[in-house]
Amino acid sequence: MNTDLHFSSARADWGTPPELFARLHEEFSFTLDVCAHADNAKLDRYLSPAAGAAEWLTRRGAGPSSSPDYG
Repeated sequence: MNTDLHFSSARADWGTPPELFARLHEEFSFTLDVCAHADNAKLDRYLSPAAGAAEWLTRRGAGPSSSPDYG
């Protein structure tokens, strides 16, 4: 199996491709982008690493889906 493609991201903070997000958002009606930066947020409401996203989600026992790190 060629894993180079699967692990080829030069950065770990890549955004979900817009076409994929649009299809998923249509089905699930997301209200919060839990792993975003101002330049790649897909929704008006988003949590960034600077905002302490991981801590915020952990304290609330939240388990939303997000793009995994593939750095």
